[in-house]
Amino acid sequence: MTADLRVVVDTKVIVSAMLLPLSVPRRALDRALREGRLLVPAATTAELAEVIHLPRFDKYLSEEGSRTAVRLAIAGNVMDLGVKGGLNESEIRVSIEQSLDEPLDGDTIAFAAAVRESQNILYLTDNLGEIVFDRLLIERMPREKTTVAVRGAPVINDATLEDAKAAGLTDLVYVIDNGSDAPGTILHDCSDYFQRRFADADLIIAKVQGNYETLRESSKQVYFLLRVKCPVIARDVGCPVGRMVLQPSRTQMVEGAEGVHS
Repeated sequence: MTADLRVVVDTKVIVSAMLLPLSVPRRALDRALREGRLLVPAATTAELAEVIHLPRFDKYLSEEGSRTAVRLAIAGNVMDLGVKGGLNESEIRVSIEQSLDEPLDGDTIAFAAAVRESQNILYLTDNLGEIVFDRLLIERMPREKTTVAVRGAPVINDATLEDAKAAGLTDLVYVIDNGSDAPGTILHDCSDYFQRRFADADLIIAKVQGNYETLRESSKQVYFLLRVKCPVIARDVGCPVGRMVLQPSRTQMVEGAEGVHS
């Protein structure tokens, strides 16, 4: 007897598919539609196709520049909210726009200075729902000094080289994959080439909780961009659940504190 296989797609994957037509989620979505195996939550692909258009945020970017780009790069992680059963277009838009006004725990001036002074920047992406927002920030960084790293294997909602190309990142900066399909960045699981690029970088920009959990003890200069999503991380970073955070690695925080008291 043949199993009745169904494809259940959450909001984040649908948004990713609509934004990046050459992506893995888009191919999976198209195949499921052709074969009649698609189950979707309350939000439909038609609604979500209109959710995110970059020109929508031009007014904010023209006024605030890199500071707003940092917020949008973090706010892109709102796509994870799709697992709660389906958000409609207005709910997602409101969530993103609220992110532009809600508190951001972090020093954007120090972050901008670190970007400006660094000679070799490695930007660690996460999922497809965010990579379009990441581009808004990457466009405002020194492109000749910036390398973007994506996942080494096509996990359903993780950004890969093919997806970075579809998002236009390969037209802006050098893009590599980390050779791993593990969550976060587990260095010993990554390719030798990625490990060398990581070691050579003088600034690492790491998105979301997975990278925070795996790199927070790194001796490198790392800035984490994330939204706090669980009490454990909230206690660790000293912020409430739901807060947007721009935080340097613990090594930087210790060095900064020593500098203040020296």
